[in-house]
Amino acid sequence: QANGEGFTGYAEMPSFTTEPGLYDGVVYVQFNIPEGTQVFYTTDSSVPTQNSNPYTGERLELRDITVLRARAFTGGNMKPSDVLTGTFFINKYHSLPVVSIVSDPDNLWNETTGMLTAGNNVDKSKGIPFKNTIYRAMKKQGARYECHVELYDDSGNNLISQDAEFSLMGQYSLDMPQKSMKFRAKSAYGAKTFAAKLFDDREYEEYKSFVLRNSGNDCMFSRLADGFQSRLIDAYQAQTVYAADTIPVIHLAWKPVVVYINGAYWGHMNLRERSDRFFVAQHEGMPLSDAENMVILEASGALKFGTDTERRNFRSWRNAMKEKSFKPALTNGEPNKDLQYILDAVDVDNFFEYMALEMFLGNSDIGNLRFYRLHEEGSKWRWILYDVDYGLFNSGFNSPRSYTKTKGMGEQNIDNTIFLKLLSVPEYKEKFLRKLADIFTFCTTEKMLAVLEPMVEQITPEMTLHWERWGPENDKMVISDVPTTADGAYRYWQQRVEFIRNVIRKRPRKLWAMIKSEFNLSDAQMIELGFGEQPHFPADANLSQSEINTYGR
Repeated sequence: QANGEGFTGYAEMPSFTTEPGLYDGVVYVQFNIPEGTQVFYTTDSSVPTQNSNPYTGERLELRDITVLRARAFTGGNMKPSDVLTGTFFINKYHSLPVVSIVSDPDNLWNETTGMLTAGNNVDKSKGIPFKNTIYRAMKKQGARYECHVELYDDSGNNLISQDAEFSLMGQYSLDMPQKSMKFRAKSAYGAKTFAAKLFDDREYEEYKSFVLRNSGNDCMFSRLADGFQSRLIDAYQAQTVYAADTIPVIHLAWKPVVVYINGAYWGHMNLRERSDRFFVAQHEGMPLSDAENMVILEASGALKFGTDTERRNFRSWRNAMKEKSFKPALTNGEPNKDLQYILDAVDVDNFFEYMALEMFLGNSDIGNLRFYRLHEEGSKWRWILYDVDYGLFNSGFNSPRSYTKTKGMGEQNIDNTIFLKLLSVPEYKEKFLRKLADIFTFCTTEKMLAVLEPMVEQITPEMTLHWERWGPENDKMVISDVPTTADGAYRYWQQRVEFIRNVIRKRPRKLWAMIKSEFNLSDAQMIELGFGEQPHFPADANLSQSEINTYGR
């Protein structure tokens, strides 16, 4: 008996005579039937049972996209085999990589437990987050379902084909018609990792998890805002010389893909790294198996991963810091014990890069903030930059003022004690401003557009199909002015991309003035710190009269 459950094992899994993938024209498929078994199969993505289609050796003719799932059964005390799953894309042409997600339809659309089910009693009267939705209830309950995931690169080569666990993700963006999902490889479903190089600009060839993101709050807008800013940071960090012991701020890779769910076209989505402990372990050069050896906090110190004791210890450390004096912070160039209290715990170079990046981007939703500390001798707190849907969103957002408010950063008043304490030390204020200046002078309008335009070009061929799928489902209760026709949604997308371009044209000149004002600097000091002279607005910047009156040209 196996596992004391009265069975002697599992039937052997059937196999395909023709591998799943992307095909031109008709495809013929058969199943190899394991000896001594009866195979049953489905084409509706449900898990095969003995009530499904019996397979007797016939050749299946596929003329359109088809999901085939098969399972072998045998008599006696043998349990049925694992489920064979494959997606056959017939005459489907995309310029982007293709992802197929297959899960029993009940997992997705069950009236009371379906992960993508809205339900019949949705209350939108107070806007997002919508009340009484099934999908939010499932996320709150931590619902996780089994799926099969396939990934084909833009040349049609298969990179992933395995069972995994998936679930919903997102906060306010969860009410977008297209939902974001996270995937995790687990040994219970087969392979314990995704053994593939998912991103060309990352060196890793194995992942524990990944995300298919709808672009968050940018879902009905440009669909690439967060990814664009990650690529901009990639470009900045690639040309920056770091000290040997400095770890640059880690952030999420981006790859646009086309998604199908149970054979249905699901449109463009963004393949992203997942900002979890496995992500941190990879970027810190640790084996994935060591990913437990850290604590991750978010926002003002809420626990993301680790123990509540670690969370309380951090808050106690921060509260004690509030009472310390930093004047004078340095004696003969050496930090006093109060300043050393911070330096022993915080990777200041990493932290200043994080704050400078957020400040340049003007992320008004600074609550999406995570930081971590490894369980290693001498380890210090470092930061993760993720979810900047509201970065480069408003060219006039005064991030220098917002981030240095005594009551906290942004509308949510996120704790900024560490930042303010360090800025109170003249030498560290200068250190931060020089880092900000380095980012400022790199991220010119020309440089930012040079990063953005290839990304727009990459996803543009898919946008017609995407908005044909999702335009009619755009929800005016989420965004009041969003069109609800395919053509209108496509033109709106074009307008939102141009909106980003215009923010890029205006941000440098406005931010220069904000930095000068909020940090009480003269023109000469701005130049000496490395910001240079105030940039002009490009000739093609779309300016209001108020902007001209405030900032000139």
